[in-house]
Amino acid sequence: MEIRECSWSWRTPLARRSETTRIILHHAAAASCTAEDVHRWHLAHGWSGIGYHYFVSKDGEITRGRPLWAVGAHAEGSNRVSVGICFEGNFQLEEEMPAAQRQAGRALVAALRERYPAARVLGHRDVATGGTTCPGKYFPFEEIAGGQAESREGDKIMVTTQMIGSGDRGNAVKSMQGALIAQGYPCGSYGADGICGAATVSAIRAFQTANGLTADGICGQDTWGALLRK
Repeated sequence: MEIRECSWSWRTPLARRSETTRIILHHAAAASCTAEDVHRWHLAHGWSGIGYHYFVSKDGEITRGRPLWAVGAHAEGSNRVSVGICFEGNFQLEEEMPAAQRQAGRALVAALRERYPAARVLGHRDVATGGTTCPGKYFPFEEIAGGQAESREGDKIMVTTQMIGSGDRGNAVKSMQGALIAQGYPCGSYGADGICGAATVSAIRAFQTANGLTADGICGQDTWGALLRK
């Protein structure tokens, strides 16, 4: 996955983010624009510069906005704990995201989820304090977010998950372990290693018991739902 780097001029020094618990997806609400356009718009708002950490163009190009370590300016109330990704387009009106953009978005979110296994993938509308439809009703959220993610449409919350039990391995296991560890349920001496061993099964059971779920040691839909809403 290639990322285009830009030499942005920041109006004020950027603050460092101390934790990352959310990956927030946006659309630009503009049919055609560039990361440079967004930088100019955000400067005009009086901000330091582009508020997103990444900008994904319709042709699949990914441009780095703010440094990944920096506090963003894209979701009031969540900036200090999140990474922001903006997709070129207005998906409140545009019914189809180009294939190259979808592919780039999936790859970027997957890489970020591997880096921040406890982070929840959300749409801007899920965290906005003032109300917004961003990233738009036609935004392919589930496809872009992949695996363990949630998004809110009105009062409905959709959680896409993979069932995990003893012996399972992979990034989904690592994401689950990260979420358990973040909530005080250790998964053994190796931590979030991507292997669902005995210690991880015990952590799942302890979490399930504490949350009134069937303590079967299997992370299915209900357990994922409880984990992602914490």
